[in-house]
Amino acid sequence: MTLRLRWAFSILAILLLFALNLGVYFWGNARQTELILDLKTALESKDLVVEIRDLVARRQRDTEVMEPLVTTGAVRLDTGQLEDIRSRTREIEGMIERLHGLSHSSSTARLGAVFRDLAQAWLDVYETSVPLADPVAPADPAAAAAAAAAAAENEVSSQPFTYVERYAQTEALLAEQLAERTVGVEQAEQDFAAVAELADRITLAIFVASSLLTVGIAIWFSRFLRAAFARYVTSEVVDNVLKTASGLELGGEKREITILMADLRGFSSMSERIAPEKVVSVINNFLGVMTEIIVASGGMIDEFIGDAILVIFGAPLDRQDHAEAAVKCAIRMQLAMLEVNERNRSAGLPTVEMGIGVHSGEVVVGNIGSAKRTKYGAVGPSVNLAARIEANTVGGQILISEATFDQVSADLRVDDRLEIHPKGFEEPVVLLDIGGLAGRDGDPGLVLPEPGESLVRPAEEIAVRFVVMEGSRTGTTVRDGELLSLSHRAARVRTSADVAPLANLRLELLQGSDAAATRSLFAKVLSVEPRDDTFIARFTSVDPETAALLERLLNPPPS
Repeated sequence: MTLRLRWAFSILAILLLFALNLGVYFWGNARQTELILDLKTALESKDLVVEIRDLVARRQRDTEVMEPLVTTGAVRLDTGQLEDIRSRTREIEGMIERLHGLSHSSSTARLGAVFRDLAQAWLDVYETSVPLADPVAPADPAAAAAAAAAAAENEVSSQPFTYVERYAQTEALLAEQLAERTVGVEQAEQDFAAVAELADRITLAIFVASSLLTVGIAIWFSRFLRAAFARYVTSEVVDNVLKTASGLELGGEKREITILMADLRGFSSMSERIAPEKVVSVINNFLGVMTEIIVASGGMIDEFIGDAILVIFGAPLDRQDHAEAAVKCAIRMQLAMLEVNERNRSAGLPTVEMGIGVHSGEVVVGNIGSAKRTKYGAVGPSVNLAARIEANTVGGQILISEATFDQVSADLRVDDRLEIHPKGFEEPVVLLDIGGLAGRDGDPGLVLPEPGESLVRPAEEIAVRFVVMEGSRTGTTVRDGELLSLSHRAARVRTSADVAPLANLRLELLQGSDAAATRSLFAKVLSVEPRDDTFIARFTSVDPETAALLERLLNPPPS
């Protein structure tokens, strides 16, 4: 999945969770508002029932007191008092109608019919006490018929009754209504609490999911940053940048470290002969294998310089065994060239060789560059000296300085010892050609193949012309010599010219009278024998035509 798709999915997930959270918030508010209204209605209906019961009970008490007085003629009411009784009765009827509007239940309708009969019984009692001089107008026949129909519809008994019987029915219905309203109030309260709890749980779940998603995205982004930066710098540098506030500040410190410089031999001339995409494939094969070994050995890749690798040990993480770690890494890298060349051969690419130089010394390490572009690296004469040492190597060779050798506690196999005068340094530098590391504590050690190679006399005399390379430029003085013996990788040459050890040469082989000189045979002088005017040179770059010529000289076809 591409980075853009990952970001899109992450943002979409966050937006969906946000929308869900918002939806739950509005749903919860709407539902809680609805339940509050239900609870308010339930409480109001319950209060009405209680108030009706209270008014009916008081009216019942009044009737019980008045009945014996009225029937004996001890008390007589005027029309105003009777109207007041009727007004209070209508007030109770209005309450019952409101109660019916809140619930629309059949029991409430029955309560209204029963109460009308009870009220009529009350009025019958009270109206008998009104003087005959001020009679009460007869009831409307149409209204009486409607009341009778309503009573029949609600299954109200049409049998003769007393107000006591109707009171008992009214009290029973009011008790039923009160119980129903009480249950309704409790249910409304439970529903409100349940919805509130559900909304809280959903909100909490969304919050937890959002938090986990946010943490997951943060972890993924952190890993992405580490993985992305790790392609350019080591994980130690990434940790330093991410964990410390000063991780990106420019500056440095002096520290003793070990620098390893590795470079492919003859790569420049080889890259001129093959297609650009093959050049990139060769470099990628080489750098891919070497990077794995360097990281596993605790080194920090300071820089890829074309086909060269600059590695430091002992920074940014300080370690006391930086010299030994660098030498072990160098040996593992040379042994891994078998894998590199196996990959090259399987892909139809040319094989390559690598030289490694190692030096330990004090440098300045830290963030180097500008405010817009910064890199963590090392600078100082020791870095330059490591590059000079590597420049004196041939393919398959590891040269280390005495400064590095003195800090390695393990037993090293030293194949040769030589002295160089590197450019920019006043004192000569002693180098050691390392061929392996002795094992200890059950470790089998690391051993490179022996450098020795049998040189054989060619089937015919070969004249040689050569010039000494001056840096990356070819010298102007042409010198003659004779090829005494050779192999696929080296040659022994006799010449009267002075040749210095470790000099870089460009050789031309002149086969008999055919002066068809080879153009791409480069070599480095390994040793010089002044007694017989000979030197041994190690080939550093051989083009396919020259390789074919060497094969014919070493293995001539049968005549």
